Amino acid sequence: MSPEDTHTLLKRVQESEFNGLVELNLSCPKCPWKTTNCLRFGNYRKKLLTEIFLISKKPLGIKIATLL
Repeated sequence: MSPEDTHTLLKRVQESEFNGLVELNLSCPKCPWKTTNCLRFGNYRKKLLTEIFLISKKPLGIKIATLL
């Protein structure tokens, strides 16, 4: 999924009556930029997380890979 797809889905959750916890998995090795840790790129990481939390006001868990 692209960042735009993620935003679209999060907006749909916000508009719905769903009140459970949504987990956003940003550590998936199948993401478009093809790295084991999709969020190693500092500026991109900051931008994406900022956008996500501007959209999401409901409970949200974010899974990111550990930097070792």
